[in-house]
Amino acid sequence: MRVYELALVLRSSFSQVQRKKVVDAIKNLLKDLKVTKETEIGEKPLSYKIKKEDTGYYMDFCLKETLSQWNLKRNFWQMRMC
Repeated sequence: MRVYELALVLRSSFSQVQRKKVVDAIKNLLKDLKVTKETEIGEKPLSYKIKKEDTGYYMDFCLKETLSQWNLKRNFWQMRMC
Protein backbone atom coordinates (compact mmCIF):
# COMPACT_ATOMS: atom_id res chain seq x y z
CA MET A 1 0.00 0.00 0.00
CA ARG A 2 1.45 3.33 -1.02
CA VAL A 3 1.10 6.58 0.88
CA TYR A 4 1.24 9.97 -0.85
CA GLU A 5 1.36 13.54 0.39
CA LEU A 6 -0.09 16.47 -1.52
CA ALA A 7 0.81 20.04 -0.59
CA LEU A 8 -1.60 22.51 -2.12
CA VAL A 9 -1.02 26.27 -2.26
CA LEU A 10 -4.03 28.39 -3.19
CA ARG A 11 -4.27 32.09 -3.85
CA SER A 12 -4.74 33.95 -0.59
CA SER A 13 -7.18 36.25 -2.39
CA PHE A 14 -9.66 33.34 -2.78
CA SER A 15 -12.70 33.48 -0.53
CA GLN A 16 -13.64 30.55 1.70
CA VAL A 17 -16.25 29.47 -0.89
CA GLN A 18 -13.72 29.55 -3.74
CA ARG A 19 -11.21 27.56 -1.68
CA LYS A 20 -13.86 24.94 -0.91
CA LYS A 21 -14.70 24.61 -4.63
CA VAL A 22 -11.05 24.06 -5.54
CA VAL A 23 -10.50 21.54 -2.73
CA ASP A 24 -13.66 19.65 -3.73
CA ALA A 25 -12.46 19.54 -7.35
CA ILE A 26 -9.06 18.19 -6.24
CA LYS A 27 -10.74 15.54 -4.06
CA ASN A 28 -12.90 14.56 -7.03
CA LEU A 29 -9.76 14.05 -9.13
CA LEU A 30 -8.26 11.92 -6.36
CA LYS A 31 -11.43 9.92 -5.65
CA ASP A 32 -9.60 6.62 -6.20
CA LEU A 33 -7.32 7.39 -3.26
CA LYS A 34 -8.39 7.49 0.37
CA VAL A 35 -7.79 10.85 2.08
CA THR A 36 -6.45 9.88 5.50
CA LYS A 37 -5.56 13.36 6.73
CA GLU A 38 -6.46 16.87 5.59
CA THR A 39 -4.71 19.78 7.26
CA GLU A 40 -5.39 23.46 6.64
CA ILE A 41 -2.09 25.13 7.43
CA GLY A 42 -3.42 28.56 6.59
CA GLU A 43 -1.96 31.67 5.04
CA LYS A 44 1.82 31.93 4.84
CA PRO A 45 4.19 34.20 2.91
CA LEU A 46 5.64 32.95 -0.37
CA SER A 47 9.38 33.12 -0.99
CA TYR A 48 8.75 35.35 -4.01
CA LYS A 49 5.72 36.85 -5.72
CA ILE A 50 3.77 34.64 -8.10
CA LYS A 51 1.28 36.47 -10.33
CA LYS A 52 1.31 39.46 -7.95
CA GLU A 53 0.53 37.27 -4.91
CA ASP A 54 2.98 37.42 -2.01
CA THR A 55 1.09 35.04 0.30
CA GLY A 56 -0.57 31.69 -0.24
CA TYR A 57 -3.13 29.55 1.57
CA TYR A 58 -1.50 26.19 2.32
CA MET A 59 -3.24 22.83 2.67
CA ASP A 60 -1.76 19.37 3.19
CA PHE A 61 -3.36 16.03 2.27
CA CYS A 62 -2.21 12.52 3.15
CA LEU A 63 -3.50 9.95 0.66
CA LYS A 64 -3.48 6.16 0.70
CA GLU A 65 -3.81 3.77 -2.17
CA THR A 66 -5.78 0.65 -1.28
CA LEU A 67 -4.20 -2.76 -1.68
CA SER A 68 -6.62 -3.78 -4.41
CA GLN A 69 -5.71 -0.68 -6.46
CA TRP A 70 -2.02 -1.45 -6.01
CA ASN A 71 -2.48 -5.10 -7.07
CA LEU A 72 -4.54 -4.05 -10.09
CA LYS A 73 -1.86 -1.60 -11.24
CA ARG A 74 0.94 -4.08 -10.58
CA ASN A 75 -0.84 -6.78 -12.57
CA PHE A 76 -1.46 -4.33 -15.40
CA TRP A 77 2.22 -3.37 -15.62
CA GLN A 78 3.31 -7.01 -15.45
CA MET A 79 0.99 -7.84 -18.36
CA ARG A 80 2.39 -4.94 -20.39
CA MET A 81 5.98 -6.11 -19.90
CA CYS A 82 5.32 -9.56 -21.38
